[in-house]
Amino acid sequence: MTTLVIGNKALSSWSMRPWVMMRTLGLTFDERLIRLDEPETRASIKDESPSGLVPCLIEEDGTTVWDSLAILEYLNDTRGGVWPEDGALRVHARCASAEMHSGFSSLRGTWPMDLTTEGARLAVPFGVRRDLARIFTLWSEALSRSAGPFLYGEFCGADAMFAPVVTRIKTYGPVAMPKACEDYLETVWTCPAVTEWRAGAAKEIEAGWYPR
Repeated sequence: MTTLVIGNKALSSWSMRPWVMMRTLGLTFDERLIRLDEPETRASIKDESPSGLVPCLIEEDGTTVWDSLAILEYLNDTRGGVWPEDGALRVHARCASAEMHSGFSSLRGTWPMDLTTEGARLAVPFGVRRDLARIFTLWSEALSRSAGPFLYGEFCGADAMFAPVVTRIKTYGPVAMPKACEDYLETVWTCPAVTEWRAGAAKEIEAGWYPR
């Protein structure tokens, strides 16, 4: 059976991306969770992932795919359904996903994913405001082309890539944004795969993984 190696659900944004996509596609897979920030973490991940990072997908035949976006592309090649069928929407979705993958360093560095809290109402520094403005532009463009409820109609790889942004806004916001983006944010936050991921994070909290 396919195995997806991930980190903590409350903290690992990169792990969340392929996990929610695979759940949305209805794929059957084993989840192998390696707790982050433990003495053995680095060695445990290196045993599974060539990059020493999570996530990593391992097929039954030994095929190994690491990096969130690479996993999404591999899933599209082998299972299908990751990207929109419409060619123009597919191009936009891939560009937006690549931009999320390589950019928005201020947002990722200043507001790390943290599902142990919600509504922190932190100040929004310039770099984060700039990144959010660009993200909301991307979301608005996509939603105007597809009419929603997800970025390109049905849940796709781009929604998986931006799902951790939704969690960050829930953790550190609220943040002013266009109404269409507000609706989209709530759609992602409450969709089945993201709800299941959040429930997994809640179990980690209940288990005492994050002492205050």
